[in-house]
Amino acid sequence: MQPASAAVNRLDCLVTLWQQSLSGLWTHSGVPAMQCPASHPWIGIGVYVPIGTTVPSGVDPTGLGPIGLYIPLGSVLTDSNDYVTGTKTDGASATNWTTGTNTYTISLNCTHNASKRYTG
Repeated sequence: MQPASAAVNRLDCLVTLWQQSLSGLWTHSGVPAMQCPASHPWIGIGVYVPIGTTVPSGVDPTGLGPIGLYIPLGSVLTDSNDYVTGTKTDGASATNWTTGTNTYTISLNCTHNASKRYTG
């Protein structure tokens, strides 16, 4: 397990915060809390996952398919105005559905634009 290096790639700010490899069928692990940087403090509105994957708006994982990812929709960090700033660890998990080793990465789509922020 290791934090992925922060990378700014698209739209407002795509911050890559976590990468992990899981080996063996049904191997599972918790997923850490993640938060947008101060320069782009809010998670933006957007769905970036295939049907059947549950994560809050603005969470942008890669490597799904052999890896199943679950972050409860209500498991979010919010500011004093109830705008989402990140995710919590409550019930968040990843599971490997194959016998090999597979890697997944989690990025957050963050914004400083008040009209694009997501309400918790």
